[in-house]
Amino acid sequence: MVIDLDRIQPGDVLLVTPMPGEPLGEMITRLDGSGFSHSGIALGGDGVASAHLSFCRSDPFDIGGVRADRLSHFWEHGQQVYRLPVPSADRRAAALDRLAEVRLPDDDGRFCVPKLMIVAIALASFGPDLAPADAARVRAQAIEAARTWDGVADRREFFCAELVAHLHGARFTVEDLAPVDPQEPGPRTREGFLDTVLVRSIAFLADAERKAAFEELAVVVEQVMPTFFDRSALDILLSPFARHDGAPVSRGRRKPHKRPAGRAPEQDWLPPALVTPRMLLDAAWTGDQVERVREPAD
Repeated sequence: MVIDLDRIQPGDVLLVTPMPGEPLGEMITRLDGSGFSHSGIALGGDGVASAHLSFCRSDPFDIGGVRADRLSHFWEHGQQVYRLPVPSADRRAAALDRLAEVRLPDDDGRFCVPKLMIVAIALASFGPDLAPADAARVRAQAIEAARTWDGVADRREFFCAELVAHLHGARFTVEDLAPVDPQEPGPRTREGFLDTVLVRSIAFLADAERKAAFEELAVVVEQVMPTFFDRSALDILLSPFARHDGAPVSRGRRKPHKRPAGRAPEQDWLPPALVTPRMLLDAAWTGDQVERVREPAD
């Protein structure tokens, strides 16, 4: 179903397909089992607020942050934008109020690449060829690292789906994290020096506590998924130089998780720093129909 801009309500969730041929977006959609690599919150009209990092060749050094864009920003790069309605007016209003607290006029904050890598590691831990004990070990370490790196208002370091979850006060469990169609961590390639460069670069961005949490995770990943960081480093390095042509892939709503009545134990809740666009798509508080937003040229 295709809708016009005037159908979008401020506070609705917006989902975006990957930039065609862009390796980092393709990595996320492959691991997450979804057609969406980016998400944001509608501001009204054609405005969207999100946390993003530019991997465009025209602006490869933009470290990103929490900012407002026009939907044309994504359409110009061959991406498609979908509305995921949030039926509750109160919930939409509360999300916009929280946005005002984290998006300052003179400071965008920073897009958090390390947390995006933690998400990718957690998703890769569901790969079908991993031994259950190894998968559980990686996943537990990823959850611990995500809790250490969790976004808070005074740090204002987010990635896109984490920001949306933070604004909407959304909570998810490990069961929600599991991809519908788990994929391998990456092709069987020989590990090289790129993984070392990536891990050290990420650690450089962190304070002592968060550096330690990521390095502990990296040790487990290199033992259990030895090619993961090398492949991820290539995805990041190639992103600014990827071809931006071809039709983007979009997939409809996945099967929503029906959580039983009552609250899950506190230890079962994931930090917002492990939320993905596909999890927003399946959340019980979003509408049943995901709708593509009509581009002006349609």
